[in-house]
Amino acid sequence: MLRALLRRGGQAALVVGLVAVATFALIHLAPGDPFGASLDDARVAPEVRAHWRAVYGLGRPLPEQFGRWTMSLARGELGYSFSQHRPVADVIRATVPNTIQLMGVALVLSFALGIGTALAQARRPGGWLDRALGTTTLATWALPDFWLGLVLLLAFSYWLPWFPAGGMTDDLHESFPPWWRAVDRLRHLVLPAGTLALLTAAQVARHQRVALDRALAGAFVRTARAKGAAPPRVLLRHAWRAALLPVITQFGVALPGLLGGAVFIEGIFSWPGMGRVAIDAIGARDYPLVMACVLIGAVLVAIGAAAADLLQQWADPRLRRTA
Repeated sequence: MLRALLRRGGQAALVVGLVAVATFALIHLAPGDPFGASLDDARVAPEVRAHWRAVYGLGRPLPEQFGRWTMSLARGELGYSFSQHRPVADVIRATVPNTIQLMGVALVLSFALGIGTALAQARRPGGWLDRALGTTTLATWALPDFWLGLVLLLAFSYWLPWFPAGGMTDDLHESFPPWWRAVDRLRHLVLPAGTLALLTAAQVARHQRVALDRALAGAFVRTARAKGAAPPRVLLRHAWRAALLPVITQFGVALPGLLGGAVFIEGIFSWPGMGRVAIDAIGARDYPLVMACVLIGAVLVAIGAAAADLLQQWADPRLRRTA
């Protein structure tokens, strides 16, 4: 297990490093720079624009700029945000917990809903419920995340004003009693987390359903049925346990999907998270903030992939011998 941990840690570090290099090159090769919108004006002298670009080293060769950024990162410094006008560390500290909260709730809901849907389908394979849920999950899986978010926003904030249209809390949140603050936070979390959860749950349900079909056709299931085991016990105790590995694999795949979906969902629901900040930073060519957002996203994805591998080895001892 220790050897597997070290190997996965090395692979994760390599992936994060490659993502950092590629992102740094792409954002610097794109047209414009952090001072394009604020200083590219006829009333601003060219000397002023040149001065500020020189102050921040934007005229230096890309390898030198990357080296300086890497050295700053090694010292624990993420730089200064040009668009937010404050240290990048402060921006990340204020937004990353909100994104992790949104993704964490969506992750738990999506796997609970996806696994529950697949188990309901597997109770009577080929029945009307199996066909109806299969069609629904396939249709939901095909929906764009931003479209589903807009539909839920229109349905449950405008037509049926049950949930807030955006934000993380109400304007009067601090004046509420403690129990109502929790309710207020949950009400604001329902639509953005529900949008992400529905999309991921459809994917989990499809993969879990296929895995259950294979497990139910196994010899061990026929043996359990021959011994007189009740159908719910056969499904939950025997088939489902054997069909867990594909779902564990989905855990590592779900994190990048949730992180990518959060970029759009946070913008639609005005959720003050890292995805919304990243979109604004890209538009403003805020190099330090973009790099920090991408780096943290890559680290989260690498952690999710490593956790999925380790959970697979824990669930299936045969994988430990090959690790």
